[in-house]
Amino acid sequence: MSRRLLAPLALAAITAACTGSPTTTPSQAAPTASSPVATTLVTPAPSAAATPTAFTSPLYKYSVTLPAGFKATAAEETWDGIADANHESANADRFVGPVNAIFWAFAAPTGMDLDAYVQDRIAANARNHGDTCPPKPSVNDPTTIGGEPGVLLAWDCGLLINAAVAVRGGVAYNFAMRDFYVKAATDPADAAMFQGILDSVTFPS
Repeated sequence: MSRRLLAPLALAAITAACTGSPTTTPSQAAPTASSPVATTLVTPAPSAAATPTAFTSPLYKYSVTLPAGFKATAAEETWDGIADANHESANADRFVGPVNAIFWAFAAPTGMDLDAYVQDRIAANARNHGDTCPPKPSVNDPTTIGGEPGVLLAWDCGLLINAAVAVRGGVAYNFAMRDFYVKAATDPADAAMFQGILDSVTFPS
């Protein structure tokens, strides 16, 4: 390169250094009010767990609406009306969600009315769980299940055990819940959730 070309370039470099003005390209220029920064807004997709889940029991034919986030597992065999049925039994529909409480349900034909069936369930609990539960429930109160008369039973078994029973059309329906983290027979939050499930029940016609 000739000295004639080098001289202007050197002068430009010295001038930039003295004035402190950096040399930038258009792509490197800082954004100004006249050149806003483009942004992309991402809208989260709706979560499937944000809506309640409808479940119809293949074996017992009732329907229920579960709170958001709960997953239902259908019973694999029909309850005989005698054997123990719990949240791990193959003869119970099981409902597990993001909270501490676990729910399950089962049913069987019966010739008993509601009062007699309640006494049968109290005796069955004493027979099957007498080593951890008291013989009599702490709560034995009327309630409604799907708009039908029912009874709520609650035991203090070192953890919360609640059950609700109804007899309709010669069939006894049982709904139960357990909460490991509540060391009492009742809990307001669990009671509200349980009753919400019971209110959503639809019995087969």
